[in-house]
Amino acid sequence: MSLKSSHPVKSISFSFQAAFSLPGVSVNFDARKKEFRMDYNRGLSSFGSLARAALVALVCSLLACTESTAPPSGSGPQAIAEQADVSTMDRYENLEGQAYAGDYQAQRNLSYTLSTTAPRNPVLGCAWRIVIVESGSPMVDESDIANKKLYCDERLSSDSVAAAEAQAKSIAMRINGQPPRTDSAPPSTP
Repeated sequence: MSLKSSHPVKSISFSFQAAFSLPGVSVNFDARKKEFRMDYNRGLSSFGSLARAALVALVCSLLACTESTAPPSGSGPQAIAEQADVSTMDRYENLEGQAYAGDYQAQRNLSYTLSTTAPRNPVLGCAWRIVIVESGSPMVDESDIANKKLYCDERLSSDSVAAAEAQAKSIAMRINGQPPRTDSAPPSTP
């Protein structure tokens, strides 16, 4: 009997093949093909379906361990685009559009995404946290304040926090329908 399964693997940091055997079981894993194959003889039926399921879970966890977890390198839009695949960028751009439209939950999700996952930009993530806390929204709660403290004040240098504060002002102006100011002149009043 043969079981063959595929596990979607986003990126492989290296390519290898692995095989191991237990009495009556042969497992082959090919990272290049992103698949594993498990063969076992009829004698394994006494091994029990729970044990077979545990073996499959073990192999699946091995597959998950092959995904690249290296932190992103570089900075700027080009480096960000190179780090993330197209679907991730599509999701990011959709989330960013909702956040700029004033969607509170999208703003929270965007700040979390920027602070923790690709495309990673902790300063911009902090800027969104500042926007959230200073928005005056009745939905802002203590978790937003705690997140700002953690992701801005505790994880960034004072220079990075200052940059995030400047970005937050531009973001807030865009959300409120005002173009970002390019000079230091006071805004004109109609």
